Amino acid sequence: MLVPFGPYSAAHAVVKPMRLNNANVCIYCMTRWCTSEQCVAMHRASLWIVCETCNGFDVGCHCMGGVVEATQALVAEQEHRSLPLTAPVNDDGEFAYYVA
Repeated sequence: MLVPFGPYSAAHAVVKPMRLNNANVCIYCMTRWCTSEQCVAMHRASLWIVCETCNGFDVGCHCMGGVVEATQALVAEQEHRSLPLTAPVNDDGEFAYYVA
C-alpha cells in the first residue's frame, strides 16, 4: 500500500537524526563527544529525506536510520513521493532487503 500524501508521504516522514550517534560520535567529524561549533552549525542547517534505496527501512544500504542528508532541490522532489507502509517481502515471505 502506498500513501501519496499525509503522514506516510516522504515529505512528512523525515526526522533529522541526532548529530551524535548512539555511541556519542559526531556524524560529521567522527569525534566522540564533539562540541565543534562548525559541526553544530552544519547539523542545524542540514536537510534530510527518507532514503531512496531502502525507503526508510534501514536495511540493505548505508543510510542513517532510514534517512540521508539531501539538498534543498532533492527535498522538494519528495513532496509527491509515496512510501510503503511495510518493507516488501519476497516469495518466501522474507523481507526482500535482507536477501542477498
